[in-house]
Amino acid sequence: MKSQSHRLIILAICIFVIIAGGIGFFFLRSRSTGQQTKNTVPVKAFIFPSATVYLQNAPPTPGSEQTTYTDTTYGYSLTYPKAWVLTNSLQHNIQVTQLHYQVNVGDVYPFQITCQSNPTSIDAQTWFTQHNLYDKGLGYTTLGKGLHTYLSIGHGQASWKSYTVVHAQIACEMTLFLADDAINQISDNIANSFTWK
Repeated sequence: MKSQSHRLIILAICIFVIIAGGIGFFFLRSRSTGQQTKNTVPVKAFIFPSATVYLQNAPPTPGSEQTTYTDTTYGYSLTYPKAWVLTNSLQHNIQVTQLHYQVNVGDVYPFQITCQSNPTSIDAQTWFTQHNLYDKGLGYTTLGKGLHTYLSIGHGQASWKSYTVVHAQIACEMTLFLADDAINQISDNIANSFTWK
């Protein structure tokens, strides 16, 4: 009898330790989640999915000075802040133009445009459907200079929205990566400045 009551006491202690450990884990987990929320900023950007951005550095606010880039290969131009850097590269026969600015931990790339040949002159939605495996197509929209585009959104390490544009036998995709409201507005202004030459 004494052995059975001893087993019941040990069982009760084990159950108590398991319950107390679970409550302690839940309490600590909820506290760390609460602390994390204090260090985040909710993003209020049109068309982006609901997201939270963890700020590492305040992005630079470029002055009002603008410069225009004209791509002679694919025949388009756009305007961007002079304080940003423009780089071009060729990746798998796709021209990649990135606009970025430097921060303490490296570069941030909030805007990029990729262009390539569209030999069958397919429309923007068909181009998007054939070339984007992970983005979600939303439909046609018009940018600032009357440019008819196909809008899509996606997310990975960051969220983005993309505008697919086609002209003659050229297809380009402008991708605007999620940042803070000021940078999102600058990227929107760049997209709205896009024109075919």
